[in-house]
Amino acid sequence: TKDILIIKDKKYFITSRNIVIDIKTDVDEFKRLASSSDICDKLKAFDLYKTDFANESFQNWAEDARENLKFIYSDTIHKLISHYEKHGDNKLVMTLLEKLVDIDYSDEEIMMKLLSIYNKEKDYRKFKFLYKLYEKRLKKEFNVQPSGEIKKFFNEVSFSS
Repeated sequence: TKDILIIKDKKYFITSRNIVIDIKTDVDEFKRLASSSDICDKLKAFDLYKTDFANESFQNWAEDARENLKFIYSDTIHKLISHYEKHGDNKLVMTLLEKLVDIDYSDEEIMMKLLSIYNKEKDYRKFKFLYKLYEKRLKKEFNVQPSGEIKKFFNEVSFSS
């Protein structure tokens, strides 16, 4: 049989019974690494994820894929945070929490964890900046204030530092 390469509508097609093509994508690699039980693989998945999948496409299939990958990314970060909190790596936990805040700044639990680490590390500049940004975003997007717990924590740290 003959192998034939066909180009139609700017797409390539190979017709052959003799060729086996194994195509790997960064999405496949990300999913493989994220689903691994090895913490090093999960860290590689975290590093591999740079931007949302097809972020310029608003077609249903792209939005579904994008949300699925975001969920996997977020879940991977949560697992990494759990692991590195147990091992006392505050710098890496801080980086991971910052990524989660980038994904969803309205998550109060994540915000409180990140503010607590900034306080523990005595990084009051980041502490105050993050809180003020959080406050502004909540007001702008949802017309609400930070919870009483976060406000109280902010005020306690601000007045003692």
